[in-house]
Amino acid sequence: MRFNKGAKRYGYLLIAVLLVVGLILVFRTELRKNKETSSLTHETAIPISSTTPTINWTITVDKLVELTNEARVSAGLKPLKVDKSLEESASLKAKDMMDLNYFGHEGPVGSKDYLYLISSVGYNYVYAGENLAEDYTNVQDLFNGWMNSEGHKKNILSKNYNDIGISVLSGFTQGRYTTLVVQHFGTMYDAKNPNNIIECRFPYSGTIMVTREKCNAMIDCEVEIGKWQAVYKSDCDKLMESILKSMKK
Repeated sequence: MRFNKGAKRYGYLLIAVLLVVGLILVFRTELRKNKETSSLTHETAIPISSTTPTINWTITVDKLVELTNEARVSAGLKPLKVDKSLEESASLKAKDMMDLNYFGHEGPVGSKDYLYLISSVGYNYVYAGENLAEDYTNVQDLFNGWMNSEGHKKNILSKNYNDIGISVLSGFTQGRYTTLVVQHFGTMYDAKNPNNIIECRFPYSGTIMVTREKCNAMIDCEVEIGKWQAVYKSDCDKLMESILKSMKK
Protein backbone atom coordinates (compact mmCIF):
# COMPACT_ATOMS: atom_id res chain seq x y z
CA MET A 1 0.00 0.00 0.00
CA ARG A 2 1.35 3.38 -0.95
CA PHE A 3 0.95 6.68 0.90
CA ASN A 4 1.65 10.05 -0.48
CA LYS A 5 3.96 12.41 1.32
CA GLY A 6 1.08 14.53 2.72
CA ALA A 7 -0.48 11.52 4.36
CA LYS A 8 2.84 10.51 5.93
CA ARG A 9 3.33 13.96 7.38
CA TYR A 10 -0.20 13.90 8.80
CA GLY A 11 0.47 10.51 10.38
CA TYR A 12 3.70 11.66 11.98
CA LEU A 13 2.01 14.81 13.30
CA LEU A 14 -0.86 12.79 14.77
CA ILE A 15 1.58 10.46 16.54
CA ALA A 16 3.50 13.44 17.95
CA VAL A 17 0.30 15.07 19.21
CA LEU A 18 -0.79 11.82 20.88
CA LEU A 19 2.60 11.50 22.61
CA VAL A 20 2.44 15.08 23.91
CA VAL A 21 -1.11 14.59 25.19
CA GLY A 22 -0.06 11.37 26.88
CA LEU A 23 2.89 13.05 28.60
CA ILE A 24 0.64 15.89 29.78
CA LEU A 25 -1.86 13.43 31.28
CA VAL A 26 0.90 11.54 33.10
CA PHE A 27 2.39 14.77 34.43
CA ARG A 28 -1.00 16.03 35.70
CA THR A 29 -1.69 12.71 37.44
CA GLU A 30 1.65 12.79 39.26
CA LEU A 31 1.17 16.42 40.20
CA ARG A 32 -2.27 15.65 41.66
CA LYS A 33 -0.79 12.81 43.74
CA ASN A 34 1.95 15.07 45.08
CA LYS A 35 -0.57 17.74 46.06
CA GLU A 36 -2.78 15.21 47.87
CA THR A 37 0.21 13.81 49.75
CA SER A 38 1.44 17.26 50.76
CA SER A 39 -2.03 18.26 51.91
CA LEU A 40 -2.46 15.13 54.00
CA THR A 41 0.94 15.56 55.64
CA HIS A 42 0.28 19.21 56.45
CA GLU A 43 -3.07 18.49 58.10
CA THR A 44 -2.08 15.49 60.17
CA ALA A 45 1.52 16.20 61.18
CA ILE A 46 1.85 18.45 64.25
CA PRO A 47 5.34 19.93 64.57
CA ILE A 48 6.89 19.73 68.03
CA SER A 49 9.24 22.50 69.10
CA SER A 50 10.49 24.26 72.21
CA THR A 51 7.79 26.90 71.73
CA THR A 52 4.92 24.40 71.86
CA PRO A 53 2.97 25.34 75.04
CA THR A 54 2.46 22.74 77.76
CA ILE A 55 0.14 23.07 80.74
CA ASN A 56 1.44 21.93 84.11
CA TRP A 57 -1.56 20.76 86.09
CA THR A 58 0.26 20.87 89.45
CA ILE A 59 -1.09 24.40 89.98
CA THR A 60 -4.67 23.91 91.11
CA VAL A 61 -7.11 26.00 93.12
CA ASP A 62 -7.67 23.24 95.68
CA LYS A 63 -3.94 22.81 96.35
CA LEU A 64 -3.38 26.55 96.77
CA VAL A 65 -6.28 26.77 99.24
CA GLU A 66 -4.81 23.80 101.12
CA LEU A 67 -1.32 25.34 101.30
CA THR A 68 -2.75 28.71 102.38
CA ASN A 69 -4.76 27.21 105.22
CA GLU A 70 -1.89 24.98 106.33
CA ALA A 71 0.28 28.09 106.68
CA ARG A 72 -2.45 29.93 108.59
CA VAL A 73 -3.09 27.05 111.01
CA SER A 74 0.66 26.73 111.62
CA ALA A 75 0.70 30.43 112.52
CA GLY A 76 -2.20 29.98 114.97
CA LEU A 77 -4.82 31.50 112.66
CA LYS A 78 -8.18 30.12 111.57
CA PRO A 79 -8.42 28.64 108.06
CA LEU A 80 -10.16 30.63 105.34
CA LYS A 81 -13.46 29.58 103.78
CA VAL A 82 -13.75 29.36 100.00
CA ASP A 83 -16.21 32.01 98.84
CA LYS A 84 -17.93 31.74 95.43
CA SER A 85 -18.07 35.51 94.98
CA LEU A 86 -14.32 35.86 95.59
CA GLU A 87 -13.69 33.01 93.16
CA GLU A 88 -15.69 34.95 90.59
CA SER A 89 -13.82 38.21 91.21
CA ALA A 90 -10.47 36.37 91.01
CA SER A 91 -11.55 34.83 87.71
CA LEU A 92 -12.56 38.26 86.37
CA LYS A 93 -9.17 39.69 87.38
CA ALA A 94 -7.26 36.87 85.67
CA LYS A 95 -9.29 37.30 82.49
CA ASP A 96 -8.81 41.09 82.59
CA MET A 97 -5.02 40.67 82.75
CA MET A 98 -5.04 38.00 80.04
CA ASP A 99 -7.22 40.00 77.65
CA LEU A 100 -5.52 43.38 78.18
CA ASN A 101 -1.95 42.00 78.21
CA TYR A 102 -0.77 43.22 81.61
CA PHE A 103 0.23 41.85 85.00
CA GLY A 104 -0.31 43.82 88.20
CA HIS A 105 -2.80 45.09 90.74
CA GLU A 106 -3.34 48.11 88.53
CA GLY A 107 -3.41 47.93 84.75
CA PRO A 108 -3.81 50.08 81.67
CA VAL A 109 -6.78 52.34 80.97
CA GLY A 110 -9.88 50.17 80.77
CA SER A 111 -8.66 47.56 83.25
CA LYS A 112 -10.42 46.88 86.55
CA ASP A 113 -8.67 46.87 89.95
CA TYR A 114 -9.44 44.12 92.43
CA LEU A 115 -11.49 46.26 94.82
CA TYR A 116 -13.83 47.21 91.99
CA LEU A 117 -14.10 43.58 90.87
CA ILE A 118 -14.74 42.29 94.40
CA SER A 119 -17.51 44.85 94.88
CA SER A 120 -18.95 44.17 91.41
CA VAL A 121 -19.73 40.53 92.24
CA GLY A 122 -21.74 41.54 95.30
CA TYR A 123 -19.11 40.93 97.98
CA ASN A 124 -19.56 43.86 100.40
CA TYR A 125 -16.14 43.77 101.98
CA VAL A 126 -14.82 45.27 105.17
CA TYR A 127 -11.32 44.02 104.36
CA ALA A 128 -10.05 42.87 100.98
CA GLY A 129 -6.69 41.85 99.51
CA GLU A 130 -5.08 40.34 96.43
CA ASN A 131 -2.06 38.18 95.61
CA LEU A 132 -0.88 37.61 92.03
CA ALA A 133 1.59 35.28 90.33
CA GLU A 134 2.67 34.45 86.77
CA ASP A 135 5.06 32.12 84.92
CA TYR A 136 5.08 29.41 87.62
CA THR A 137 4.63 25.76 86.65
CA ASN A 138 4.85 24.17 90.11
CA VAL A 139 2.36 24.91 92.87
CA GLN A 140 4.85 24.57 95.73
CA ASP A 141 7.35 26.89 94.05
CA LEU A 142 4.57 29.43 93.55
CA PHE A 143 3.43 29.29 97.16
CA ASN A 144 7.03 29.50 98.41
CA GLY A 145 7.44 32.61 96.29
CA TRP A 146 4.44 34.20 97.96
CA MET A 147 5.65 33.27 101.43
CA ASN A 148 9.10 34.71 100.70
CA SER A 149 7.51 38.05 99.77
CA GLU A 150 6.57 40.26 102.71
CA GLY A 151 3.44 41.74 101.12
CA HIS A 152 2.08 38.42 99.84
CA LYS A 153 2.82 36.65 103.11
CA LYS A 154 1.05 39.44 105.01
CA ASN A 155 -2.13 38.75 103.02
CA ILE A 156 -1.91 34.99 103.54
CA LEU A 157 -1.40 35.33 107.30
CA SER A 158 -3.70 38.29 107.94
CA LYS A 159 -6.12 37.88 110.84
CA ASN A 160 -8.48 40.33 109.13
CA TYR A 161 -9.61 37.84 106.46
CA ASN A 162 -12.31 35.18 106.68
CA ASP A 163 -12.78 34.18 103.04
CA ILE A 164 -10.70 33.27 99.99
CA GLY A 165 -11.22 32.80 96.26
CA ILE A 166 -8.60 31.71 93.71
CA SER A 167 -8.40 31.55 89.92
CA VAL A 168 -5.78 29.79 87.75
CA LEU A 169 -5.81 30.75 84.07
CA SER A 170 -3.41 29.59 81.32
CA GLY A 171 -3.14 31.17 77.88
CA PHE A 172 -1.32 33.59 75.59
CA THR A 173 -0.71 37.10 76.95
CA GLN A 174 2.06 39.68 76.73
CA GLY A 175 3.46 37.81 73.72
CA ARG A 176 3.93 34.45 75.42
CA TYR A 177 2.13 31.44 76.86
CA THR A 178 1.89 31.54 80.65
CA THR A 179 -0.24 30.79 83.69
CA LEU A 180 -1.79 33.60 85.73
CA VAL A 181 -2.82 33.00 89.33
CA VAL A 182 -5.09 35.36 91.30
CA GLN A 183 -5.79 34.99 95.02
CA HIS A 184 -8.53 37.18 96.54
CA PHE A 185 -9.08 37.58 100.27
CA GLY A 186 -11.95 39.24 102.07
CA THR A 187 -14.16 39.74 105.08
CA MET A 188 -17.82 40.56 104.54
CA TYR A 189 -19.49 43.57 106.13
CA ASP A 190 -21.29 42.52 109.28
CA ALA A 191 -24.67 44.26 109.58
CA LYS A 192 -24.50 43.72 113.34
CA ASN A 193 -21.50 46.05 113.51
CA PRO A 194 -23.04 49.49 114.19
CA ASN A 195 -19.90 51.35 113.18
CA ASN A 196 -19.62 49.67 109.77
CA ILE A 197 -15.92 50.53 109.64
CA ILE A 198 -14.13 49.43 106.47
CA GLU A 199 -10.68 49.65 104.95
CA CYS A 200 -11.04 52.53 102.45
CA ARG A 201 -8.24 52.76 99.87
CA PHE A 202 -7.26 55.64 97.61
CA PRO A 203 -4.64 55.50 94.82
CA TYR A 204 -2.69 58.56 96.06
CA SER A 205 -3.80 59.17 99.64
CA GLY A 206 -3.40 55.60 100.83
CA THR A 207 -5.65 53.64 103.18
CA ILE A 208 -7.90 54.96 105.94
CA MET A 209 -10.43 53.25 108.23
CA VAL A 210 -13.83 54.93 107.91
CA THR A 211 -17.49 54.01 107.52
CA ARG A 212 -18.61 52.70 104.15
CA GLU A 213 -20.85 55.72 103.66
CA LYS A 214 -17.95 58.10 104.27
CA CYS A 215 -15.65 56.07 102.04
CA ASN A 216 -18.14 56.27 99.17
CA ALA A 217 -18.39 60.04 99.56
CA MET A 218 -14.64 60.70 99.67
CA ILE A 219 -12.15 61.17 96.85
CA ASP A 220 -8.41 61.74 96.36
CA CYS A 221 -7.73 65.46 96.45
CA GLU A 222 -4.45 67.24 95.73
CA VAL A 223 -4.57 69.70 98.62
CA GLU A 224 -1.14 71.05 97.69
CA ILE A 225 1.16 70.42 94.76
CA GLY A 226 2.27 66.81 95.14
CA LYS A 227 0.37 66.38 98.42
CA TRP A 228 -2.80 64.28 98.37
CA GLN A 229 -5.50 63.75 100.95
CA ALA A 230 -8.80 61.84 101.03
CA VAL A 231 -11.60 64.35 101.60
CA TYR A 232 -15.27 64.78 100.79
CA LYS A 233 -15.83 65.66 97.14
CA SER A 234 -17.55 68.94 98.07
CA ASP A 235 -14.56 69.96 100.22
CA CYS A 236 -12.19 69.14 97.37
CA ASP A 237 -14.26 71.21 94.93
CA LYS A 238 -14.13 74.20 97.30
CA LEU A 239 -10.38 73.75 97.73
CA MET A 240 -9.86 73.67 93.96
CA GLU A 241 -11.90 76.87 93.56
CA SER A 242 -9.79 78.56 96.21
CA ILE A 243 -6.56 77.48 94.53
CA LEU A 244 -7.75 78.71 91.13
CA LYS A 245 -8.73 82.11 92.57
CA SER A 246 -5.33 82.52 94.20
CA MET A 247 -3.62 81.69 90.89
CA LYS A 248 -5.57 84.41 89.08
CA LYS A 249 -4.47 87.12 91.48
